[in-house]
Amino acid sequence: MVENFRDFTRFISPETPAAVRIAGETVDGTDFYISREKGDMLALEYIISGTGTLEINGQELHPQAGDVFLLTLGSRHTYYADPDDPWRKYFAVFSGPVAERIIESYLPADTYLFPRCNVEPYFREIVQVSLDDAVPFTEKTDRITVALLKICMYIRSRNVLEQQDLADKIRSRLDFYVEHPFSLDMLCRDFNYSKNHLIHVFREKFGKTPYQYYCEVKIETAKRYLQDSSMCIGEIADLLAFSDRQYFASCFRKAVGCSPREYRNRVRKSAM
Repeated sequence: MVENFRDFTRFISPETPAAVRIAGETVDGTDFYISREKGDMLALEYIISGTGTLEINGQELHPQAGDVFLLTLGSRHTYYADPDDPWRKYFAVFSGPVAERIIESYLPADTYLFPRCNVEPYFREIVQVSLDDAVPFTEKTDRITVALLKICMYIRSRNVLEQQDLADKIRSRLDFYVEHPFSLDMLCRDFNYSKNHLIHVFREKFGKTPYQYYCEVKIETAKRYLQDSSMCIGEIADLLAFSDRQYFASCFRKAVGCSPREYRNRVRKSAM
């Protein structure tokens, strides 16, 4: 086994809210085999290449390149690399109530393997900061805690997205596009389906076409800006990617029954 890591346990006190205990990079050979009856560490590991096995709390998992796996405090676990295709991986062991809360809040319970996670840059940053002896420990802690949060946020967002069906994914993308120009061709590229299929799937669930939904969301967003901001009507039209102020006013009147200016005056008068 080849290792390059730093151990910061000596710097950590009970008052430290979040810290990295150990972080580094390993290449796990045929001699790599770790087994703990009651794990005393909270760790995340990112597989750069190779395959292997993780047995944890009665689950048998097989982390491979691009996957992240989690070792929790108190878990019973054994893990080892495939001797014919050993792991090369980044790892980080965390401590402190804030670090524990981040992982507990963002990652699903009793889940220890997160496949195909595009978080290698965050792990690389953790390892680089850890190995840089010129960076004080307090600064390492701050930077690594931010990287930990980004990793957990990414994993949570990916899990939520994977649980959505195609119609929900289309709706989420349309919500994102509300301040951008939109076309069905963009959705087709995003999801690799034909226009007819996307329209059918979306209408089946929501009773309207993707474009109708997109227009409705733009108008609802415009209403919030008119009510809650001091932006002029032209600025709102630009922000919501209408071609010009006149087109925005025309679309707004068609949907709401009055001009943007009339709407703003009405809602502000009713709030007085």
